[in-house]
Amino acid sequence: EILELLNAFETKLSEYKQYCQKHEIRYILYRIMNYLHELPGISEARTEYYMENMLAYKDVSDFFHLYGECVELTLNEETSRICEIKGHRLQEIQAFIDENYNRPDMSLTLVADYYGIRESHFSKFFKENAGVNFIVYLSQKRLEEGRRMLCKTDFTLQKIVESIGYSDVSAFSRKFV
Repeated sequence: EILELLNAFETKLSEYKQYCQKHEIRYILYRIMNYLHELPGISEARTEYYMENMLAYKDVSDFFHLYGECVELTLNEETSRICEIKGHRLQEIQAFIDENYNRPDMSLTLVADYYGIRESHFSKFFKENAGVNFIVYLSQKRLEEGRRMLCKTDFTLQKIVESIGYSDVSAFSRKFV
């Protein structure tokens, strides 16, 4: 009788373990799906494709194998996108910055989002290919225009500072020195 109880307990424990694993995997899958939806450049169709593949798992190790394939595909797509940018987009990106340097909200995040690239990849790409990091490039552009305006216009310092994207005169002065 005790042996039967132990066997029944083992069976229930095994069922519970499988139930927990399934729900843990479903939770992980849900989190992955949310993450994929937030990635720039990954289409809704691609996200659905990933989810369908991962939902076809047979066991935990198969699930993580399928997940690894999806991550690899995503990284390959991101790498391809970065290579494309290296080929011909640096001038386009610099032109975008040069045209919009005066926006108070101009930031690495804004430009990376505009081009559909993760901030970390964009930052690394920009520094490697432009020779300076994004903040230095943006500051140089703003200061260059500030110098030009100081020499060639009658605008007040406050007006110049606002027109080149700085929030106040002291921020401009710190950079200008």
